[in-house]
Amino acid sequence: VLDDGRSDVLLLPDPTGVPARL
Repeated sequence: VLDDGRSDVLLLPDPTGVPARL
């Protein structure tokens, strides 16, 4: 999980293995 200053941003594992920002 990367902290970009937004608490509403969740990093979920993408099917390709790359973190997807939702």
